[in-house]
Amino acid sequence: MISISVVIPAWNAGRFIGDAIDSVLSQSAAPDEIIVVDDGSTDHTSDCVGKFGTRVTLIAQPNAGVAAARNRGLAAAHGEAIALLDADDLMAPRRLEQQRAVLEHDPRCAIALGKQLTFRTEQERLALDSSTVDHSAVRPGYVPSAAMMRASVFDLVGPFDAALRIGDFLDWITRAQSRGAPIQQMEQVVVYRRLHEASLSRSAGTQYANLVHRLRRTGKTK
Repeated sequence: MISISVVIPAWNAGRFIGDAIDSVLSQSAAPDEIIVVDDGSTDHTSDCVGKFGTRVTLIAQPNAGVAAARNRGLAAAHGEAIALLDADDLMAPRRLEQQRAVLEHDPRCAIALGKQLTFRTEQERLALDSSTVDHSAVRPGYVPSAAMMRASVFDLVGPFDAALRIGDFLDWITRAQSRGAPIQQMEQVVVYRRLHEASLSRSAGTQYANLVHRLRRTGKTK
């Protein structure tokens, strides 16, 4: 069975990091390790992570940006597969089980990308696990929190570009495609993405939409 490391970069994420970690700990298939990289937070992020004790490995670094924090987590990870999660997002309940199954079923597959749903309020979040979800709201998952990749793919693609404060995953997945890393698109929703006033993802939304369009045109994803 493929071992899994979950890597969570966090910066001033005290409001949300506990929920993110809880969503990992409640997975139908438990990860082998959870790594949180505190990227120079000035709030209580580290204290919130510390409450989980030995279940979570906390790494602290001076603020260097989300890409550098992801790279720091990758360097510390021991898993054969890496599941990314942003500190303000939540894993859907069977995410790790479903994405590991994709990688185990197809040894060629380097990256498994699930789909995403977004929420703004607690009421919206609670509705996501119900049978009344509006499936027209489901979106492709070209975001970090929807990706599980084999650790070995980083030998081919390289790390995330630490010079980019926004769009580092967009840059990385484009490089992965250009270098021939097989990408499997999944039909399952694997992440619930939180939209809020400080979310970087909203400012990068147009870039992600353009990426999806380009990947579909090239036909290089499954």
